[in-house]
Amino acid sequence: MAPEGTGSKEPVPLAGLVDEGQESPWLESGSEPFAPVSEDIRCDVAVVGGGIVGVSTAYRLARAGCSVVLVEARRLAAGVTGHSSAKLSALQGLAYSAIADRNGGEAASAYAELNARGIRFVEETTAALGIDCGLTHRPAVSYAETDEGRENLALEMDAALAAGLAVTDEDLAPLPFPVAATLTLENQAHFDPVKWVRGLAGALTELGGRVHETSRVTGVDGLRGNRKVKMENGVTIEAERVVLATHVPILDRAAFYARVKPLTSFAVAGQIEGPLPQGLYLSVDGPTRSISPLPGGGGTRSLLVGGESHRPGTEDSAVSVARLRQFMRSRFEVRSVDCAWGAHDMMSFDRLPIVGRLLPFDSRILTATGFSKWGLAAGAGSSELLADQLLGEDNPVAATFDPVRLRLSSVPTLVRHNLESGAMLLADRINRRRPRRRLQPGEGMVVGDGVGQKAVSCDRDGVYRELSARCTHLGCIVAWNQAGQSWDCPCHGSRFSPDGSVIEGPAVAPLERSQVITPPAGDS
Repeated sequence: MAPEGTGSKEPVPLAGLVDEGQESPWLESGSEPFAPVSEDIRCDVAVVGGGIVGVSTAYRLARAGCSVVLVEARRLAAGVTGHSSAKLSALQGLAYSAIADRNGGEAASAYAELNARGIRFVEETTAALGIDCGLTHRPAVSYAETDEGRENLALEMDAALAAGLAVTDEDLAPLPFPVAATLTLENQAHFDPVKWVRGLAGALTELGGRVHETSRVTGVDGLRGNRKVKMENGVTIEAERVVLATHVPILDRAAFYARVKPLTSFAVAGQIEGPLPQGLYLSVDGPTRSISPLPGGGGTRSLLVGGESHRPGTEDSAVSVARLRQFMRSRFEVRSVDCAWGAHDMMSFDRLPIVGRLLPFDSRILTATGFSKWGLAAGAGSSELLADQLLGEDNPVAATFDPVRLRLSSVPTLVRHNLESGAMLLADRINRRRPRRRLQPGEGMVVGDGVGQKAVSCDRDGVYRELSARCTHLGCIVAWNQAGQSWDCPCHGSRFSPDGSVIEGPAVAPLERSQVITPPAGDS
């Protein structure tokens, strides 16, 4: 998704936000859905999650001759993959200097290789399978507008070169506004990630794999022998191995939710006058901004601007989106801003993805998480690590991303995250006990209800929905995300729709529904 940035804090106009499109442009194109799971199944590998990691892993395994069943709770790529900024890039702001500083140069080299393999996999499958996803090669450009940013880019150049990336400080794709310095990596790419995932899923079925949408998993049983994947509708998938490609594992056995930090960020897209910037840009100064053309020109939505990262529920998402719209208009001649969307990303504490065994003593359940906002290239690359481990093949970079790793440099950040989560769990029971008031269409708020709290929202037709405000994962109090029209958990990143159904885990159960009510006549 869009890179991290805090955004300026001056007031910004919010007019038009609720009427703006809330989905990314990738999710607007329809496709024939895959049928839900309706019967018990046995297979070699069950893959849970239909984003880029899950579908790529399932395809690799099916191509190797495994019987594979892939299940997705909603539609394929409807999660972070479909709400991404669509970039396939190994150049990621100041990533390599940070990774080398925390983990050493070998880890930075392994990370560069992971991204390169992921990009290559997308390129090769697109060409071989004829997937119409608008894959376009462009230079990736990190840019600075300040002297501090220039110095940071110089350090990043040294780290990226040491990691094996052929970066240059030449300005090969100039922006329409002045910058102090740039760092460029040529032959990177962007694409329509939803069309690519759906295309690869079609190829998976041609190899004999099974794909099922609207099929939510609620748990995985079995410590010995085959694993039993339990579905919400009571059906069971029995598999020798299981891959949890659910962005963050939906099983709490290894407490992965405590090892990654959720950040929500946003993007807007619209049409501009004049020449379209030709690179995939990322600022290294704060607030961070991502700028790129949409793949294939994007029709009337030709330019994307992203940023405004913060912990879910800690800032007003409507203001975050408004800042991005304001930035876009300040740097480009904008004809229209047509849509806005957001997604949660899981940040690892050493800046490296976590890929491999869910538990140290159990090689039958694997997972991948902690992509720190760069889950397209690294996610596709991680599917190779997962497939190799399941097929018993060695992979030279696998150890760098093993979940059992623990580096002392990441311990303070990990401890701070969990202290923040614990503080939110306690404090939000007091801080969010606001009195009920009349809501405007598209608004939501947490209100006091006796000794508890309710999550109340108003849809565009003026209908109120009232839910329990307790996240069904570990009980944190959710917060309303106006830009995404969802209830978000600030502790571990679960998301729920206005009717309480799960959008994104680690929660697997919906918010408890109280009632649907008509609009109140006034304040109560």
